Amino acid sequence: MQKKILTIKNLNVTFSTPKGPFHAVKDINFSMGVEKIGVVGESGSGKSITSKSVLGLLRKPTLIEADEISFHDMDLRNLDNTQWRKIRGRKISMIMQDPHYSLNPIMSVGKQIMESYLTHHKVSKTEAKAKTLEMLELVRINNPERVFDAYPHEISGGMGQRIMIAMMLIPQPELLIADEPTSALDVSVQNQILSLINEMVTRRNMGLIFISHDLNLVSRFCDRVLIMYRGRIVDECPASELHASKHPYTQGLLNCVPSLDHKKKRLEVLNREKLRSFE
Repeated sequence: MQKKILTIKNLNVTFSTPKGPFHAVKDINFSMGVEKIGVVGESGSGKSITSKSVLGLLRKPTLIEADEISFHDMDLRNLDNTQWRKIRGRKISMIMQDPHYSLNPIMSVGKQIMESYLTHHKVSKTEAKAKTLEMLELVRINNPERVFDAYPHEISGGMGQRIMIAMMLIPQPELLIADEPTSALDVSVQNQILSLINEMVTRRNMGLIFISHDLNLVSRFCDRVLIMYRGRIVDECPASELHASKHPYTQGLLNCVPSLDHKKKRLEVLNREKLRSFE
């Protein structure tokens, strides 16, 4: 049986708002081993909130409640800042949606990758720079010495995403969370980034949580898919069987996707009346 690296039981997240508490994530349960899990749903369904809860990135007065959030045998629910610094990056890393909002605009990209490595490994700056240049080559950056000294505003979106992948993987984590890492990129660059993530995750024997809106993409790229609707996981299936799902919400999402093979005069929209039992 595959060893579990992450387990979540009855996760609930509630935000405090001027209109009262807002229950954003409701009774989330899943576990994973060394596999690629896709998390799919509309904007606001709770995908990113769930992943940020795992990494302790939601601050008070946000209320996070769970019977269990564990990484291997480590309880992640009540860690202090010092304990989190040993987990984030070194054990679990997260690639955000847009690299230009995640990178420090006044620090060269090479120094930012070096900082990620030095935070978790006691080595010299010379060794850290050599490791950074090696990592830039691994993520298929041409002329890594030149890119090392570049600033975020001097690089393209596709290159910025490669930089983020290098930064998140250089500490050698066991679990990578990718929050729509290709949403801001054109299709040709998307495929390159996905191929790169797949190669790195497979080579390093890591777990991957891949958050996306694209059902066709996760059905090809992932091993298993979780479908979220209004803060809940409403469907789960092997990625290869996603298009055969009988769940009304999954069917509704699939019917909304345009297809070159099956042309329609008008795309369908979700029938919310059929989904009221899941709200």
